[in-house]
Amino acid sequence: MPKFSFSHILTFILIISVISRISEAGPKRCQKVLNTINCNLLECGKACYNTYKDFQGFGQCIRNINNDSYECLCVYDCNANKSGA
Repeated sequence: MPKFSFSHILTFILIISVISRISEAGPKRCQKVLNTINCNLLECGKACYNTYKDFQGFGQCIRNINNDSYECLCVYDCNANKSGA
């Protein structure tokens, strides 16, 4: 049977507490489809940035499995405006 010292237990607790703080600190990300067909990565990025300028918007082309095309998906920080950005 393995023996656990106080330092092992303390190290484990410290690692768990750091991981839990990191997961709480991350911003909540929201997403919205801006264009459902014929996604152009450059245009998608510009449209997302202009639409969600205050929310750090990032546009990307994602495959739409329903019609086998690509759609413009905008991912942005939901809480950016609330934090004073």
